[in-house]
Amino acid sequence: MFKPVSRPRKSCKRKGEKDGSIAQQLFCPFTFCVVSPHDNRFFFICYPLLVLISRDSRLRLEAPSVMKKNTGLDIDTCRCIYGDINIQKYELKVFAVLKYSLLVEQFICKFMSQKTSPKIALVTGSNGGIGKALVEEFHRREYKVYATDLLFATETKSELELKDVICLLMDVTSEEDVRRVSKQVALENNGRLDFLYCNAGRVEVALAADLIDEQIKSLYELNLFANMRLVRHFVRPLINSKGTIAFSGSVTKDVPFLGNSLYSSSKAALDEYAFVLHSELRNYGVKVIDVIGGYIKTPIFESRGPKIPPGSIYDFPKFKNLFDNRRERMQSSIERAMEPKVFARRTLDKIEKADISIFRIHEGYKSGTIHLLCKWLPSNKLVDYFLKSLQLDFNYRDHLKDDKV
Repeated sequence: MFKPVSRPRKSCKRKGEKDGSIAQQLFCPFTFCVVSPHDNRFFFICYPLLVLISRDSRLRLEAPSVMKKNTGLDIDTCRCIYGDINIQKYELKVFAVLKYSLLVEQFICKFMSQKTSPKIALVTGSNGGIGKALVEEFHRREYKVYATDLLFATETKSELELKDVICLLMDVTSEEDVRRVSKQVALENNGRLDFLYCNAGRVEVALAADLIDEQIKSLYELNLFANMRLVRHFVRPLINSKGTIAFSGSVTKDVPFLGNSLYSSSKAALDEYAFVLHSELRNYGVKVIDVIGGYIKTPIFESRGPKIPPGSIYDFPKFKNLFDNRRERMQSSIERAMEPKVFARRTLDKIEKADISIFRIHEGYKSGTIHLLCKWLPSNKLVDYFLKSLQLDFNYRDHLKDDKV
């Protein structure tokens, strides 16, 4: 902010004045010290307003306000020389603008600080799909970005690092990994983090009665418990920055869609956790937002999903054929799904504009439509709608022998 110059500022030199004064060697671009010749009182004033005053009162600055602090020069050296005008006539004018000059200086310093210190964002699940698109969008908005994932494809890592994105390996289900990364991010950014986007997650398609313990624990560990772990380790840097926490939610949390019980229930639990977290962090100035996503073009839709396991209560031809071919009945929605880059841009636009009282935002194809459908339709009508959409609305007992499974 303060630096020496090799030649004097023209505004600091009077006609006939000899070269070599302190004002010709050093100057402060923002703040100067004005010393009253009456009682040696001194105060600070920002440079633009000082120039305006000096035009009228013929004030001339001889030395900057930081001279004594930086060089140890005596206070008498840091003084303003006045012309043949009575200082008392203009002293009130100087003091009247002092309050505003300090506000201007604070604004300038804050503006410069924002320019030189970019915001910091960390995104989980960044190897592809929505996560990669979010990383690229944060980079486009001039954030310093940490992209994290369990593994990175060589091509993806090279592409991101060319954009100065910091790629870190982190297993969000590992307490040790999350602790290590949180310490690194805090250390490198003076204990600050502006945006934590908890995106890592996966889908597990299985009928509710066929779920096994391993499936349940594995999916809940990633989709729910990992997010809680991330918040626990990153909450302090977020509070320091009055930052934002965003979760990748899903509109399916309210939908009785066959085969989706595990994924939907994990997103419903995440939504409720995020809602309570929102109420707990709001008065710290931290935004907590659950992004309720609709259909988005990701690798999730590339798989046909698992078949009905042998011995299942649904292991009969009519149900198996219709359930295994459910993707064809969803094809229209899949084809119209939103591109990840579009989703990332629109989502961050909404989050950045959101007031701290906002908790949920909807984005992605059919997100808003399905939300309203689930909100206004009676539950029995909602079940009818989704069963009919998959052509699975028939009597399952017809295949039973002796009316027993």
